[in-house]
Amino acid sequence: MLEVYSVVHCTDYPANEGIIFSNVALYDYNFNKVTPGWSFTNWSSGLTPQCDYGGAVDSSTEVTLDYNGTPSNNLTMTSGNLGYRGVTYYGYYPTIGIGAINPTSLTGGDGVFAWFDTYEGTSKASYLVISAFSADPGAGWLASATCGGVTKLGSTATYSNDGYGSVQWYWSGSVFQFPGSGTVDCSVVHN
Repeated sequence: MLEVYSVVHCTDYPANEGIIFSNVALYDYNFNKVTPGWSFTNWSSGLTPQCDYGGAVDSSTEVTLDYNGTPSNNLTMTSGNLGYRGVTYYGYYPTIGIGAINPTSLTGGDGVFAWFDTYEGTSKASYLVISAFSADPGAGWLASATCGGVTKLGSTATYSNDGYGSVQWYWSGSVFQFPGSGTVDCSVVHN
């Protein structure tokens, strides 16, 4: 059994992404070794954070319990666009009424608040805003963001925290190239 307490992010687990229990043996009341038909049951649904928990009975004496220290979430964006005060926005930005994303929730309970490109004259930039953090996750929380085949690394972004539970990664001079309309496959890889 893998039983843990106070796990806030999947990176709270050791980096090896699993635990192997070997030399497992079961004895009856006379100390005779018995070999039952072991099985694996995953009771992790509904837990936060979700870290791709799994496992397998490898043999009659070995069991592996797995978790993923770097979760990846697949999302579908319905991109929208809007021109406002000389700036054109493309992507998902519900505050100004464009686009949609499904699901908005990420592994760990955090959510995609907005994900959009901006164009202003010859300047362009991309933004990814994540909300619902109880504590500042830090710039290293985001490993990468991919949408429509364009990938940006969290390590190449400018990071900021609004102090109210939302954090932002900003890439100046490059964009995800969100379309003005239509759906785009996206993913967020994070700690």
